[in-house]
Amino acid sequence: MLDFKNYTHDLMVSAIHGMFGKTLVHGRDFWVAHPISRTTGEQDGDPFIAAWNSDVPQPSADDVRKHFLDNEHELRAARVRAYRDEALLNSDGRADAPTDAPESAKAKAAAWAEYRDALRDVTNQAGFPFDITWPAIPA
Repeated sequence: MLDFKNYTHDLMVSAIHGMFGKTLVHGRDFWVAHPISRTTGEQDGDPFIAAWNSDVPQPSADDVRKHFLDNEHELRAARVRAYRDEALLNSDGRADAPTDAPESAKAKAAAWAEYRDALRDVTNQAGFPFDITWPAIPA
């Protein structure tokens, strides 16, 4: 049995996309969910297909899990890159300061530039894509 802490909702969605392509849309064609612990509020079991609303035959949980295990490195790498790309998008423009800006604004922009560089370097970490140390978001 796969440890559910390593097999998350997002990874199951990625596995289904890997099996069928992104023509199936999560939230429209299928819904993935997972149990939540009442005490910790964290995932408390394997993700599962909560609903399937597609003409494509629904895969079994075992078939999706097998696809995940067979392609785990690529699926995790894609999830890490997607998260990284979203973080870069959300920080666009913060690393720029006009030449006549106050030093405090320039220092803030420099911190954002360092953060963005660290995000770009995530894929070069020794543990990628299984063990990622995410850079801290500048204050």
